[in-house]
Amino acid sequence: MKKCSYCGAEYPDDATVCVIDHTPFDGARLEDVPEVSPVIKRKSNELLNDQHLAFQPILAAYRRGVKVFMVCVLAGILTVVIACATGLNQSRWLGAFFLICAAAGIIAYFRSPRLLCPACSANACSQIDRYCPECGGSHLTDRSFLFGCRCSDCGKQLKNDYTVHFCTTCGAYLHEKGFRVTSKTGNI
Repeated sequence: MKKCSYCGAEYPDDATVCVIDHTPFDGARLEDVPEVSPVIKRKSNELLNDQHLAFQPILAAYRRGVKVFMVCVLAGILTVVIACATGLNQSRWLGAFFLICAAAGIIAYFRSPRLLCPACSANACSQIDRYCPECGGSHLTDRSFLFGCRCSDCGKQLKNDYTVHFCTTCGAYLHEKGFRVTSKTGNI
């Protein structure tokens, strides 16, 4: 039995590459390692590491939590604006409503689940690691502070604004439509 040095998956002795993260096994010649591109696999509907069914409820719960947070923040801001416009800024009822909105927003924010990959438990919207979040390809150029990195498989320049379809740590397929990541900190 062979064991992948990156993800720990076990394979028969005749295997040359890990099908999850495409890591070649020790002793494998370069010509023995098949060129596997998740872009091609996605087009033929044969994903190697399809985790989208397990990831859908996580993303739905996260989006619900973000929506509740945004509604609470907007209700709190609207309360302050109304209080200032009507001269009721000393009203205890408006103050209590504002505090309830703030507390509900904070609770919703912290109760929404983290976007963890079901395959490797890594943060799905963290910085790009080994795989392209757009196509799942493993051919990323060196990262630079100014330009981010470029995926040779799909040709995308990945810096601060990209759509996550695949886990950047293990290459697992997460979502058909994807979700936007708009900064280096992983905000959605």
